[in-house]
Amino acid sequence: MKVKLENLAKKFGEVIAVDNLSLDVREKEFLILLGSSGCGKTTALRCIAGLETPDEGKIYIGNKLVNGLPPGKRDVAMVFQSYALYPHMTVFDNLAYPLKVRRSQKDEIKRRVKGTAELLEIENLLGRKPSQLSGGQAQRVALGRAIIREPRVFLMDEPLASLDAKLRAYMRAELKKLQKDLGVTTIYVTHDQVEAMTMGDRVAVMSQGKLMQVGSSEELYNYPRNLFVAGFIGSPSMNFIDVIFETRSDKFFLRGKDFQIELPRRLGEMALNNAKDFKVLLGIRPEHMVIGNHKGHYTEDTSIKAEIYVVEPLGRDVLVNLRLGDLTLRVLTPPPFGAKMGDNIQLSLNTAKIHMFDRKTEQSLLVTKQA
Repeated sequence: MKVKLENLAKKFGEVIAVDNLSLDVREKEFLILLGSSGCGKTTALRCIAGLETPDEGKIYIGNKLVNGLPPGKRDVAMVFQSYALYPHMTVFDNLAYPLKVRRSQKDEIKRRVKGTAELLEIENLLGRKPSQLSGGQAQRVALGRAIIREPRVFLMDEPLASLDAKLRAYMRAELKKLQKDLGVTTIYVTHDQVEAMTMGDRVAVMSQGKLMQVGSSEELYNYPRNLFVAGFIGSPSMNFIDVIFETRSDKFFLRGKDFQIELPRRLGEMALNNAKDFKVLLGIRPEHMVIGNHKGHYTEDTSIKAEIYVVEPLGRDVLVNLRLGDLTLRVLTPPPFGAKMGDNIQLSLNTAKIHMFDRKTEQSLLVTKQA
């Protein structure tokens, strides 16, 4: 079932929670609303559910305008971070409750509870109370109570946030598989970019109530449309350096305070077409820089001189913090890493992976792919 938001707006007093949000959620899609606390993602979800009334805009579920419908008439099921299980009821009765409210027959209730429990592998928990469940078990029961209603749309508000890291990683995979098996359109709110990037068919990034970009994980990572998305997606986050964009002798350069690099012609021409000012921000991810001079796409003969500030071993990688003048840059490099704090090194950038942003508008100068 498709979900469509048209120019959705919601204020709480003087605070704009959702600001002119338009979004199309495709049938059977797993769409993630991603952003930091206070960005408006949960408010948007609650508007879809009917738990909040938008000040402006339209909400469609299927082809039906649902703005005037109460939550129970929208045929959506919401899963919360807090599980919201009835503590005095067994798991069986918690699962059965939505069907009892609808006055379903006892045989049908028994059959659907059994089927849902088997799907979630909680058959052995049906006689327990919520206080006797682990966090992961309680989350499965909460999911089961939503699934058993057979809604047209699932709405999930940070359902894995209360779980420990190991269980959260396990449940991410389980939930993604479950959504594909059920084929139900799902809108999932999270502030965790790992959840967003690994689970969603597409990710909608929000900031201050606005939709910044929507696209696949690969599109957001490789083609961020603005400075916010570039800095928000990816861990460790992207490095940004103030530079001047120059053209000389039919070549393109980025000139910093203590360095300059030549751009590939394709990127230079694209930036030239889009730039309104030659003062731009260079963006480069920590994994797209290397310490030392390297051939290929890297800036072999225009590498940057920097000083090692802090070295952070991460196991699979080493995160090296560098000082370039008064700027700190972060580089991911494989172990072993022999250089020490205070050493001077040469830093090379993969020029094919460079990003450039207008300093005033913060929009990308190099986006070649529409999200």
